[in-house]
Amino acid sequence: MKKLLLSMLTLLMLTFGYVKPVSADDTTTDMMAKTSSTMPVAYSDGESAEVMVTLNEGEIDIGQLAKRKATNKQVKDYAKMMVDQHKQNEKDTKRVARKQDFDFKKTDMSKSLEAQAEDAEMTLKKTAKDDFDRAYMDQQVAMHEKALNTVESLIESAQNMAYKAHLEKTRDAITVHLAHAKEVQAMVK
Repeated sequence: MKKLLLSMLTLLMLTFGYVKPVSADDTTTDMMAKTSSTMPVAYSDGESAEVMVTLNEGEIDIGQLAKRKATNKQVKDYAKMMVDQHKQNEKDTKRVARKQDFDFKKTDMSKSLEAQAEDAEMTLKKTAKDDFDRAYMDQQVAMHEKALNTVESLIESAQNMAYKAHLEKTRDAITVHLAHAKEVQAMVK
């Protein structure tokens, strides 16, 4: 009976996006631990839009700090680009959401992203001037890798086609931001 139950759970998990199969030797507690951190969470488009606004606000705040503290011209230019383009994406996200009549709603993900952005900003504020440019660019690479994964998951759960198209356009911009961040990062080593 236990093997049948585990087989059924494995099939359900594979069907709904969980990629690592569960073996018959796993205990129920082990299975719960494995699935709780890896199962994708489907958000409403309004919740997803709130995540996007949070991502943009974090980039804007950190970019404004970098514009003031950075010493390398390429880093300053990158920070300015981040502020400008993330302000535009935030406006576009809100415009699409209003047009589609989404209800913005905070989620655990948006709260977590907000806290992470605040922590990143505090870390950068405490970073010595000589180390700032490198720290900012390292952070930008990591943040854009995470943003890319986040937006990919939001695209998968998007229900509204206009909003999904906006997310796909955003994903493409994040890909460009990440590549540019890596180029600037290599210059400030």
